[in-house]
Amino acid sequence: MITLDPTTLLILLGGTMIFALIAFFWALRLEIRIHKLLGDTEACSLEKAVLELHEKTGQLATTQEKINAYLSEAEKRIQGSVHGVATIRFNPFQGQGAGSNQSFATALLNEHGDGVVFSSIYSRDRVSIFAKPIVKKESEYELSSEEKQAIREATKQYTEKK
Repeated sequence: MITLDPTTLLILLGGTMIFALIAFFWALRLEIRIHKLLGDTEACSLEKAVLELHEKTGQLATTQEKINAYLSEAEKRIQGSVHGVATIRFNPFQGQGAGSNQSFATALLNEHGDGVVFSSIYSRDRVSIFAKPIVKKESEYELSSEEKQAIREATKQYTEKK
């Protein structure tokens, strides 16, 4: 049988108490960290918390796929919409003493340079209106200098925005 003097016994008891206090504070710190990890979830264990997080991650991935599909479709629609509009007013009878800048050419183009150019020739006795389809900033129909200028101005509008 081992006999210990009171001083040794007191040192052992003090060391054990210090060890117990350190273990208590360490466990308390772990409890606080686990509470932060679990947050406001209803999970009562770390395993349940991980399963809940895994489920929510799956839901986020599904939502992200839906958002990406929607944005891709929206981007296609936006590219097809009108991005550049320009109107050039002119006098087709200049030098003949007739008319004024009542005639015009208006271009409506999307990001690809596709769209339409409208022209109106105004004279005192009539107004003529023309529409020409535009594909990649060109038309299969002959374009006047004013129509070409309207296409250039409309193109500037959407290329400067990029």
